[in-house]
Amino acid sequence: VQFVANEPWPVYYENSDAIFVPLPEKLLRLQRRDYFRLDALPLHPLKCVIKPVQNMGHAMHQITVTDISVGGISLVYPEKEFELKPGNIYPDCEIDLPEIGTLTATLQVKNIFDVASRTGKTNRRAGCVFVKPDSKTTLPLQRYVAQMQRHAAAMSTNK
Repeated sequence: VQFVANEPWPVYYENSDAIFVPLPEKLLRLQRRDYFRLDALPLHPLKCVIKPVQNMGHAMHQITVTDISVGGISLVYPEKEFELKPGNIYPDCEIDLPEIGTLTATLQVKNIFDVASRTGKTNRRAGCVFVKPDSKTTLPLQRYVAQMQRHAAAMSTNK
């Protein structure tokens, strides 16, 4: 859960020092998936190619994947570049998984919200699920997530 905290102050609570933060007006619940979510590596970002869909009036787009799991992905793109819409289904999307191969899947957009980048630019973040994933979708994803976890563990032991 993410939120913006305004004006925290020190307090004394149950015989200990603590920090008091007023309840936020808005909460952002990030973990809505039933599967482990793997953040994409910023040095080697994954890209999702969304192909044109008849009657939706958009061209092919290559979008940055911010996280990935066996259940779905999160995409981020500049707000004025194009528009993904909640509920829309995008077939034959492709994600090149390094050392695994190209994954082809159908995505359904579940939610969209605006996020501010560190530079102050507004981007859109789209939470998507894989529609009826089969073994051709889930097995490469499981291999990729396991590979990235092994890589992260090896990096942390080398520090």
